[in-house]
Amino acid sequence: MMEKRWKSVPPQAFTSDGTVQGKFTVADASLFKVKQIVTLSATGQPTLSLEVKTVIDAVTMGVGPIGGDIKAYVDISVYTIVAGAFIFANEQPRSTVPEQAIERLTYEEEPTVARRVVIVDKLGNKIDSSNPLPVGSIQLFTKQFDTITASYPLSTREIYQSRLGGIIGAIQETVTVDYVDATKDLVSTVVRT
Repeated sequence: MMEKRWKSVPPQAFTSDGTVQGKFTVADASLFKVKQIVTLSATGQPTLSLEVKTVIDAVTMGVGPIGGDIKAYVDISVYTIVAGAFIFANEQPRSTVPEQAIERLTYEEEPTVARRVVIVDKLGNKIDSSNPLPVGSIQLFTKQFDTITASYPLSTREIYQSRLGGIIGAIQETVTVDYVDATKDLVSTVVRT
C-alpha cells in the first residue's frame, strides 16, 4: 500500500554542484519527501546515505545526517556536476507524524477556529490567486453549436449555454460554473449537462 510507503525515486542527476550547506538542484525535487532516506553518489566520492531535510522549491533540496535535527545539513560540495553527482531513493516506509502534531498542523487559527483542508500544489504551497490551480485545455461544449449565451443567476454562479440557430436557437448543452465565493477567485465546480 503506497499510502504507507514512499515510492522509489530513480536516479536524478545534479543540475548544480552540491554546497557546504547540503543544498543542490535536480530536475524535479518534488519527487523527494522530507525525512526520506536517499543515496548520493559521484565519481571518485564515497556513496552517502542521507536524509532529505528540505525541499525548497521544484528543483532545490537539502540533505543532512539521518535522524536528528531537521536543520542539520551535510557538506556535499565535492558532489558536483563534473563528477556526475546523482541522488536516488529506494522504496521505504513513510516517516511517522505524531497524532497530536497532525491535529496541530490541520488547525486553522482564529478567527476561523476550525480543522482545515486546503488544496495545495505538489510542493505543499496553497492554491490561491497568486498560485492558481494548473489546468489543461478543456472543451466545454462537445455538440455542434453556433452561439453561446451567458447568464449570472447568483453572485457565485455563471451559466453558459451552447445553441444552434442563433441567440434564441435550441439549447445544445449547458455548463454551470460555481465559485467558492463572490470574488470568483476560486472555482468550486464546473458541470456540463
